[in-house]
Amino acid sequence: LHRVDRRQRQMCIRDRAEKIPGLSSEIFTARYEFNYTTLYYERVLWFTPRWEFAATAQWGAGTIKLSFQREEELEFVFYDEVEVHPAELSATMDFHVFWWVSVGTGVGYRYLINADPALKDAYNSPIYLFRLRIRIGRMVRSIWNKDAKHEY
Repeated sequence: LHRVDRRQRQMCIRDRAEKIPGLSSEIFTARYEFNYTTLYYERVLWFTPRWEFAATAQWGAGTIKLSFQREEELEFVFYDEVEVHPAELSATMDFHVFWWVSVGTGVGYRYLINADPALKDAYNSPIYLFRLRIRIGRMVRSIWNKDAKHEY
């Protein structure tokens, strides 16, 4: 399970407010708050003691909350909350710094399956991944099994 919290996107939408039902061109700024949880599958395609290349797939469920701000107001006003189902495909590469820690990067694409076209326009996009992996399970196993350091 993979949890993503509080991805926010703000934009000036004077020219796009008509795409969101019920909003008018009086809106100065719209704020989307994107929260979701996904099921995560990773398939390692190639590895050595130092490098690992993998492909990942995610499918999930979550919400996008929309708030807006009029030009003359300071506060954001809650507008709507929409349920969405994101799907993500990506390729990743990790470098094993030590037997118990690695750093990695990747690139992929996120697609919202059942969202309004205006939300798809805002959130269907390439994704860029940066990660630090600490293998706590391997560290614990190495206490009893010294060969756990060499497992890949």
